[in-house]
Amino acid sequence: MGIARKKNGSAVKKTSLPALPSKFPLASCANAQPAAQNFIGSRQIIHRCTLCVLLILQCLAAVTHADISKQDLQKWVDDSTLVFKGTIVSLDSNVDSIGPKDNPVTVKIDEVELSTQRADENFGSLVGKEMTAIWDPASKATMERKVGISAVFFVNPLLYERNIAVAAVAVANNQTVKNLPKRLRFAIEQKQKKPLNDAVKRADRIVTGVVEEVRALPEEKLAKLEKLANGRDLYSEHSPKWMEAVIRVQSVLKGDQGEKVLLLVFPSTDDRMWAESPKFKVGQSGTWLLHSGAQLSEDRAKILLTPEQFQSQQIKAYTALRPEDFQLKDSAGNNEKRIREMLGKTKQ
Repeated sequence: MGIARKKNGSAVKKTSLPALPSKFPLASCANAQPAAQNFIGSRQIIHRCTLCVLLILQCLAAVTHADISKQDLQKWVDDSTLVFKGTIVSLDSNVDSIGPKDNPVTVKIDEVELSTQRADENFGSLVGKEMTAIWDPASKATMERKVGISAVFFVNPLLYERNIAVAAVAVANNQTVKNLPKRLRFAIEQKQKKPLNDAVKRADRIVTGVVEEVRALPEEKLAKLEKLANGRDLYSEHSPKWMEAVIRVQSVLKGDQGEKVLLLVFPSTDDRMWAESPKFKVGQSGTWLLHSGAQLSEDRAKILLTPEQFQSQQIKAYTALRPEDFQLKDSAGNNEKRIREMLGKTKQ
């Protein structure tokens, strides 16, 4: 503070203005009353605390709602014989040889998402049944063991006593895998398509047609088989009982377009070693994925796949031994259409 003088010489008191702050916090406003200042400051603190709590909850949600990649989920499905929705009913086993150290749970099966023909034959309908499942609770591919929890179980058979025990590849639900139902359906579809897709790629020829004749092997081939491996193909308890089907070709999807008739060598027995191989009868129509020898040992292929005479022409012989190698003709033509689509993708 200093002294200034007017023009008439009288003294005037000089006051220095305080420096203006670069920022104006609400609590320091010159015209704010103490109570109002305290109220505004409290509101800021509450607002900031609320934001912190929300951020913490979001972080916790991210941790508890862990997700897996598309590839991981597909591997779970591919590595599993059985995929089902189930509810944990107890934290123990209903199979005598499975003890507490195995970390078992008893699960009631609510819905089967994926199975195999062999599993269906061995176990029958599983819906409503209870089975023991074991898994490593420390694995990232599992979840909390707790009664009442519903989840999807990706499993393989382990024991079959009075009840069934399975080993879990993974256990998951919507809290551990995002959009699980939709993603699971897609992964199962991919697994179901894979054997056929692989067979389409491996096949030497793919044709549509009709079975014109079914007949026994010619004597010449039977005589050679008798000398092969002590006649195992003819006399063993698991003998395939080879037969031949004459296929009248209607269209060629892959391979030589010129062949109009071909031979298909197939096992006619229902023995367990050959149970899944397609069997043929006269009049059957469909799509065949044919193999020139890769499905047989070299010495066996030389005998069985030797070309033969049919109606004054020599025709080639093939095999189609895997379930996916024959797709029965359906009224809508979907089986043939699916194979044509797969062929189109392999050419891209």
